[in-house]
Amino acid sequence: MTGLDGLGDRTQHLVVEYEPDSELCDTGQVALQDVGGTEGFRGRKVLPYAEDAWYLPKSEEIGYEISLT
Repeated sequence: MTGLDGLGDRTQHLVVEYEPDSELCDTGQVALQDVGGTEGFRGRKVLPYAEDAWYLPKSEEIGYEISLT
Protein backbone atom coordinates (compact mmCIF):
# COMPACT_ATOMS: atom_id res chain seq x y z
CA MET A 1 0.00 0.00 0.00
CA THR A 2 1.41 3.37 -0.95
CA GLY A 3 -0.02 6.80 -0.49
CA LEU A 4 0.47 10.40 -1.47
CA ASP A 5 0.30 13.42 0.79
CA GLY A 6 0.16 17.00 -0.47
CA LEU A 7 2.59 19.38 1.18
CA GLY A 8 3.63 22.96 0.63
CA ASP A 9 1.98 26.35 0.64
CA ARG A 10 -0.09 28.11 -2.01
CA THR A 11 2.92 29.05 -4.13
CA GLN A 12 4.53 25.62 -4.09
CA HIS A 13 2.91 22.19 -4.25
CA LEU A 14 4.98 19.21 -3.12
CA VAL A 15 3.92 15.58 -3.08
CA VAL A 16 5.61 13.05 -0.82
CA GLU A 17 5.17 9.36 -1.49
CA TYR A 18 5.32 7.01 1.45
CA GLU A 19 5.11 3.27 1.92
CA PRO A 20 4.37 1.73 5.31
CA ASP A 21 6.80 -0.79 6.79
CA SER A 22 4.79 -3.92 7.61
CA GLU A 23 7.38 -4.94 10.23
CA LEU A 24 6.56 -1.83 12.26
CA CYS A 25 2.77 -2.38 12.38
CA ASP A 26 1.18 -2.63 15.78
CA THR A 27 -2.26 -2.72 17.33
CA GLY A 28 -3.56 -1.38 20.59
CA GLN A 29 -6.61 -1.11 22.76
CA VAL A 30 -8.11 2.27 23.66
CA ALA A 31 -10.71 2.54 26.40
CA LEU A 32 -14.11 3.71 25.17
CA GLN A 33 -14.09 6.48 27.80
CA ASP A 34 -10.55 7.65 26.95
CA VAL A 35 -10.36 11.45 26.81
CA GLY A 36 -10.23 12.50 23.16
CA GLY A 37 -10.93 9.02 21.82
CA THR A 38 -8.36 7.46 19.52
CA GLU A 39 -6.93 10.83 18.49
CA GLY A 40 -6.35 11.81 22.11
CA PHE A 41 -4.77 8.45 22.88
CA ARG A 42 -2.51 8.72 19.86
CA GLY A 43 -1.39 12.21 20.85
CA ARG A 44 -0.61 11.24 24.44
CA LYS A 45 0.71 7.68 24.16
CA VAL A 46 2.04 7.16 20.63
CA LEU A 47 3.29 10.38 19.03
CA PRO A 48 5.82 11.25 21.77
CA TYR A 49 7.65 8.02 20.87
CA ALA A 50 6.93 7.73 17.13
CA GLU A 51 6.16 11.16 15.69
CA ASP A 52 5.52 9.81 12.18
CA ALA A 53 2.95 7.22 13.33
CA TRP A 54 -0.39 7.13 11.54
CA TYR A 55 -3.46 4.93 11.32
CA LEU A 56 -6.36 4.28 9.00
CA PRO A 57 -9.61 5.48 10.61
CA LYS A 58 -11.52 2.83 8.65
CA SER A 59 -9.55 0.11 10.47
CA GLU A 60 -10.98 1.04 13.89
CA GLU A 61 -13.18 -1.54 15.55
CA ILE A 62 -15.33 -1.13 18.64
CA GLY A 63 -15.52 -4.11 20.95
CA TYR A 64 -15.77 -5.08 24.58
CA GLU A 65 -13.51 -7.07 26.87
CA ILE A 66 -15.20 -9.02 29.66
CA SER A 67 -13.04 -10.40 32.44
CA LEU A 68 -14.34 -13.72 33.74
CA THR A 69 -12.11 -13.75 36.83
